[in-house]
Amino acid sequence: VVMNVFAFSYTTVFPAWGQAVFSASPSMIGLLAGAEPFGALIGAWVIATRRIPLAPNQLFVGGSVAFMLLLAAAANLPVFALAWLLLALGGLGTAACGAMQTTLVIINVAADARSRVLGLVTTCIGMWPAGILASGALTDRIGPSAALTVMACTGAALALVFRQRVASPAA
Repeated sequence: VVMNVFAFSYTTVFPAWGQAVFSASPSMIGLLAGAEPFGALIGAWVIATRRIPLAPNQLFVGGSVAFMLLLAAAANLPVFALAWLLLALGGLGTAACGAMQTTLVIINVAADARSRVLGLVTTCIGMWPAGILASGALTDRIGPSAALTVMACTGAALALVFRQRVASPAA
């Protein structure tokens, strides 16, 4: 829920952010919007082809928090290329989050309950519109850079608070 509400809703703020901070053309906004998925593609390739010396829960929480902190940092940069780079690096984190959200269910949930729990994962993914509404309202009130920062930092803090539940699902 945290990633879908506080992180992935960032894309709806990009046109306002790109215009306000970089006087970005539609092409430049497209480049910004493609930075995180580009990094995620590279991250997914690394996860699929290398042995990562971290537990799945560490990848999930660490990737999530890393993306949100990099998003908050990018939101406050006045240089387009550096913002793009931070978003692309953040994509490594979204790859870890995306790959591990299902993996954690498969390795920690009894086989007879997996389909129900995976249904809950889908429900959590479906919380994305709540984040879109929140980020849009926040952008209206405090501006795009501040809204991205508030959303991302709030999400990172919540992910760190909830990390214990991810570390020990049976608790």
